[in-house]
Amino acid sequence: MEVVLTIGPLTGPEDQEDRDLYQRVKAEADDYEAALTLARDLVPDGFRVLNIRTDR
Repeated sequence: MEVVLTIGPLTGPEDQEDRDLYQRVKAEADDYEAALTLARDLVPDGFRVLNIRTDR
């Protein structure tokens, strides 16, 4: 299973126009929980998860 997280800075509104501040992190594992844990571990300090997408 693949999990893709869209992340953005901790500060500022989610509808901010500067899309360059947003990033995606991707992780793969045998199940959803493991993939989500791996993906969350890739989120750098100062960023928050805005969206979670899976290949389900």
